[in-house]
Amino acid sequence: MDDLRRILVVEDEPDLREIIVSILSDNHSHVVGASNGQEGLDQLASDSFSLVLSDIKMPLVDGLEFFARAKSDGHHIPFVFITAFGDEENMLKALRLGAFDFVRKPFNEEEVRSVVERALEVGHRKRMILKELGGLDKDSKMKVDKCERMIQLLEVSNHKKRAAGE
Repeated sequence: MDDLRRILVVEDEPDLREIIVSILSDNHSHVVGASNGQEGLDQLASDSFSLVLSDIKMPLVDGLEFFARAKSDGHHIPFVFITAFGDEENMLKALRLGAFDFVRKPFNEEEVRSVVERALEVGHRKRMILKELGGLDKDSKMKVDKCERMIQLLEVSNHKKRAAGE
């Protein structure tokens, strides 16, 4: 995997943002914080990141709009969302948009680290695949995109089952 992973944490609660940044900061990660989706978009425009960990409910630009705008701007990196217990509707919207996973508040450190590590690994593999696919024609790339969408739909189904306690 990348020697230095760059993680963007977008959370409007300053104390919680600092806790998450602290949890994810280690020898192999550089973690940057932003207080809302607009600041997150500004960070994405000025720097490259391996992963975004974002709250859903924030002022100015919420997490779902931030995610949609980041994707439309060409940022195809894993997004992990932080959501409050009982916010299943927004959680499912995020997963349908292509979010990698979610972490429920209140969370524990190990859960955050585990989800982030999985997302970083998948993101790394995806970058390697896209690098290899760089020479494909447009039709072949569209087929790959359709396969990726099918995988996301299966993940949404699995998350629904997990949320329902199955």
